[in-house]
Amino acid sequence: MTVALRVPRPLIPLCSAIGISCGVTVLLITVFSYLALPMARDLRMTPAEISGAISLHMGLLIFALPAAGMIADRIGARATIVASALLYAGCLWWISTLPPGHLGLYLAFALAAVLGAGASPVTYIRPIVERFEHNRGMALGIALSGVGVAAMVLPHIVEPAVAAQGWRSAMRLLAVIALTAALIGALAAGDMRRKPGAIAPEGNGHSLGEAARTPAFLIMAAAFLLFGLALAGVIAQLAQIWDRLEIDVLSASGFQLGIGAATIGGRLLGGWLMDRYPANAIGAIFGVIGAAGLLMLASLPDQRAALIGASLAFGLCMGAESDVASYLVSRLFGLAYFSRIYAMQAAAFMLGAAIGPVSAALLAQAIGYPALVVLAAVALLLSALLLALLRAPSSTNVATLST
Repeated sequence: MTVALRVPRPLIPLCSAIGISCGVTVLLITVFSYLALPMARDLRMTPAEISGAISLHMGLLIFALPAAGMIADRIGARATIVASALLYAGCLWWISTLPPGHLGLYLAFALAAVLGAGASPVTYIRPIVERFEHNRGMALGIALSGVGVAAMVLPHIVEPAVAAQGWRSAMRLLAVIALTAALIGALAAGDMRRKPGAIAPEGNGHSLGEAARTPAFLIMAAAFLLFGLALAGVIAQLAQIWDRLEIDVLSASGFQLGIGAATIGGRLLGGWLMDRYPANAIGAIFGVIGAAGLLMLASLPDQRAALIGASLAFGLCMGAESDVASYLVSRLFGLAYFSRIYAMQAAAFMLGAAIGPVSAALLAQAIGYPALVVLAAVALLLSALLLALLRAPSSTNVATLST
């Protein structure tokens, strides 16, 4: 089957980056803090009750992403993206019309996760790993940098919209943005569908069941769960960490800006390095860098240079994570079932990200915020160790850990 709508190969990562930047794993999660209080007032709910909606949204993604990966492997990335984006945008528009009450809000956020899971990196990444063999790492880095761009751009769109016309108008704007970005991202997908089991450049590789029984799959899942646990736990507690470590507002703002810039840099640098060196080693190194940044944050809060260094190190670690996961899946397990295998690894990260904020809050009460930051650094070091120990499954006929 031939599809006329195809973009030039060099533009595929850029189109994917646009789609990812406004997809289900990024859009609501990135801007929710700017919507939460106005929504709480209008819907007559407490901030905690409103926060429960986004927690439900993230929790359901753990199950929805693997299902979306299975669908993309069967019907193709483009069809999955377009159908899911239409439903996701519809859910966002529905949220903008909700009357006061809990049930409708929770249901809408739940459906947004389940129906929108096809507009996520799980589907946008598949065309890249199929079309890019030798420069795959850099292509992945460009595509996944859409997450960092969204974190820097979307708040500047949503915050003024909420202030000028209210959260309902802002939510409708997000629905339009999500659909537009997804249609641009779908252009990159082309007609890259292969029937499960078809020969891919790396060979047949593994089915999901075969992959899940390998030590490599389990080691990766554990490593990325620890990544999500540490990163999300620290991010969720930043405001309290600043207060307990007596870091002034200006320094805290600089830290967060440094994280945003370094996240983009980490994706691009990590992708470039993985095209040249073993991807598991690159992931381990960035994990150690992130741990070093957190230790700097815990031990040297009074020095501006140390704070900047900590933000850059933490951001680089955050940026490299998705690059490493998608690259390793494509190299270790082949492409025939790539979407569903990658989705399971993404779900492991999302599980850690969902548990992280609650665990961090409880631990902070028990051991204090400086100790919490140190414990997060230990989690990153354990993740780095697991990646360093990763070995290719002996039964596969796909490529090795690097090109």
